[in-house]
This record gives sequence, structure tokens and C-alpha cells, in this order.
Amino acid sequence: MDVTTEEQGHSTSVKLEMVQAAAPLEDGGPTMAQLVLSTGTHLLQMKNADDYIVSEEPLTIPFEVPEGDSITSLVGISSNSLVVGSSRGSVWLLSLEHNDTVISTTPTAIRQSDEEGHSATQIEYDFMQNAIYVVLSDKGIARCTLENPSCFFLPNTDSLNPTRSVAVDSINGFLYFLGADHQVYRSELLPFETVENYQLSTIVPILDIPPSSAIEIDKEKFQLLAALQNVEKKSAHLGTILAKNLISGRISTKRSGEYLAVKRLLIERDRMFWCREKCGDTPLDEMCFYSEDPQKDGSETHFSR
Repeated sequence: MDVTTEEQGHSTSVKLEMVQAAAPLEDGGPTMAQLVLSTGTHLLQMKNADDYIVSEEPLTIPFEVPEGDSITSLVGISSNSLVVGSSRGSVWLLSLEHNDTVISTTPTAIRQSDEEGHSATQIEYDFMQNAIYVVLSDKGIARCTLENPSCFFLPNTDSLNPTRSVAVDSINGFLYFLGADHQVYRSELLPFETVENYQLSTIVPILDIPPSSAIEIDKEKFQLLAALQNVEKKSAHLGTILAKNLISGRISTKRSGEYLAVKRLLIERDRMFWCREKCGDTPLDEMCFYSEDPQKDGSETHFSR
């Protein structure tokens, strides 16, 4: 999850990624989720993804972007690898080695910045093809393979309605777009070997999903999630996240009430993480990061900020 915003001269950058870490073979227990954050200049890994008050100092992941550049997006590939994007459109694959107190990294360049330097605002992983989709601000989408790295660029087809975010359905082979018009669209994933001048054959609007501000794939439940835009304060869908079944197409309410003005959305084991602007109780507008705090006794979910 990654969010970058600028307002009234203030710039805020928040990124989040949940990474699945395989449990030791002798343990046999469930996999552990790792929470990785970025300040824009540094990568930090929480020692405990459930440490809601940050009681322990996060581990620093050693990685620096070139001078004048900043981290604007990241995605977890596995328990020992991250992909990081920058404000100039560069992308790196980081191989991680962990111990209890230190993380070391080996970076591999996946995409070099171009002359225009469009920011890599979001990265999504296609595990079926071991490839990533990189949203380049107001320019289009780059699909990059991670093994023998190479990138293919898809420009925006409508300069007045550029792609703001994407969600990758690797199982069914679809790519979902969220345009600047807040409409959700669907197209096919790019083929593994893309020929020169390749274009998407179909781009279909998803008309049964209202205008949205963020989208995400729930891989466990096979659902496309859409955080609704909620422009009207009296809207019946105020603070709602809808779920569209990727097989049947059935629409249902995933969450409601607390999910207002969502800028980025991520779900991990039915636990929601999201970012939003204008938190309302600080003197300056800022970006806030929220997560659900499910209660072990099954009572009402709490929200951490």
C-alpha cells in the first residue's frame, strides 16, 4: 500500500506492505505476516505486525535511493523480497536476509527512470507470471518481469482519465483499473511474452460498482474490493467497502461505517489496512494509516491509527 499527497505546501508519504513469512519447517505453525513501512527515505519493518502502539523500535531495512529521489511505493513478493518504486519512476527488487536485530539487502535494478521521471505511485505483483505492474503517475502502466528483468509500457489511453491504481487477479487473468473518474475497469493481464506495440484488447467498465477511491484483491476470498468514494455525506454507502465475487460476480458489503475517504487499501487474512487524508483532529491535513484490531473474544473490532 502506498500513498503520496501534496497539499498547501505540505508533502506526506505513507507506504505499507504485508509480507508472508514462511514458518520454520520444524515449527509447523501458521505463517507470520510482516509489516513494512516507508517514510519516503527509509524502509522500516515492524518486529510485530500486531504492535499497534509501536512499543518496539522497528528494524531498519538498509536501502537508499539516489540523491534527490524518494521511495513512493513498495510491494512484498515473499518473506525475503520486496519491490520498491521511486518518485522518478525507478524500480528495484530487494533480496532480504534477516536475523533478530539486523536486516541486510541486495538490490537489483528492475526499471530505470526515464527522462520525464513519472513517479511510481503503486506496484502490484502477479505471482502467476512473477511480474509486477507499476502505475506511473499520469503516464500509464509498466509491466516488468522479475526474472531476467524487462519492462513493457502501456500508456494511458485517455489523458483526461489516467489510471490511478490497479488490482491484479492472477488466478483469472484480469487486471482491474481505477481511473481518475473513480470508475473501476477490467481488462486482461498482459501475456508473458509481449510483442511490440501490444494493446489491451478490451477495457470494460464495471458498472455495478459505484464510484470508488481504492481497489484491492482479496486473494483468500476471491473478491475484488472497492472502497466507495462517498462524496455525498448522506449516501447510503457512506464509509462502505463493497466486495465483488471474482467467480460469480455477486456484489456484497465487505465493511461499512468506518472506511471514509480511503486513499489506499490492503487486506491480509481478513484484516483491513487503509490510508486516508483529512483525519479531522489535527491542525494540518495529514495522511493517516489505520488498521483493524480484531478482538480475540470475538467482540466488536477496534481500529488503530
